[in-house]
Amino acid sequence: MLKLKYLPHSILFTASFLLLLACSTESKDKLLFERTIDVEANAVPLTEILSPDFLTIAGGYLYLSSSKTKEMLYAYRLPELSFAWSGGRKGQGSGEFQNFPMFCESDADALYVWGQNVLSIARYDVETDGSLRQTGTLRLPTYESFNQMHLIGDSLFVYNAFPDAMNIQYIDLTNGEKLEAIPTGKPVKDTFLNPDRGWMATNGTTLLYAYLYKNQVDVYDFATRRLRTRLVGDYPHITPSRGADNREFYIGVYAGKHFFYALRRGEHNAESWLDIFTGDGTPYLRCRLARPIHLFTVDEAHNLLIGYNYEKEELLLTFELPL
Repeated sequence: MLKLKYLPHSILFTASFLLLLACSTESKDKLLFERTIDVEANAVPLTEILSPDFLTIAGGYLYLSSSKTKEMLYAYRLPELSFAWSGGRKGQGSGEFQNFPMFCESDADALYVWGQNVLSIARYDVETDGSLRQTGTLRLPTYESFNQMHLIGDSLFVYNAFPDAMNIQYIDLTNGEKLEAIPTGKPVKDTFLNPDRGWMATNGTTLLYAYLYKNQVDVYDFATRRLRTRLVGDYPHITPSRGADNREFYIGVYAGKHFFYALRRGEHNAESWLDIFTGDGTPYLRCRLARPIHLFTVDEAHNLLIGYNYEKEELLLTFELPL
């Protein structure tokens, strides 16, 4: 039997190079959608608060968080968006919020909210009238910049660590252990202009990372953290800089039970498009929205995109998705 040590060095080098190339080659596809459609907007008056911070869906209700009001959580009936309930007060007492509340996305009917203190996430059951009843608290081992938080089951906590770190962090809450993270880029001097800055969402099987300054979406296997495919569209490869009119692309991602929804700027930064991907990250449909939005969530039960525009403080905007 031939032993490797007797092979010529050129053959060994070639074999090693080909093996390395095979292991490192990533799947790269065009970021293309078979259909692009226009979607009209409907305006719903928002009179209870001005300028919500976050939106999410839980237990058949829309929830808004507000850091500018005494009561910080607001519930609205779906799909008509009539006001149902408010609660969650600012304060230092038991069950009150010391920090602005941020939602932790989950596939459960319960609502998970960070903000009572920096090291905990409150679990609420949603009552039939939209009110919330706290039924538990998840303890976090350390404080970081928790962005785009997701909870898989009751124990796996996943979040975008930007701007503290360029990675997507996994934490096992049963023992507080940090698990292997997904690196999203390298740190740069001007953190908020990092060309690899982006937004993540996961459905527990697939994880999408959509870039702010690139026309690009990375699709990962959630369990293995391996990059499945990189979806890249055409765009000018210009490093973002202070004082420049930087081209922006994706400004948010939401993972539903059936689809991923990625909000992006249109051809001009004032426009909004919604890119819809299947649950495994395959491009499915692009929607041109009749009115721009900055915050959003999706009520999949009614195929309803719900958005908010910071310049139209008195309105919520809804869009019926053709799904």
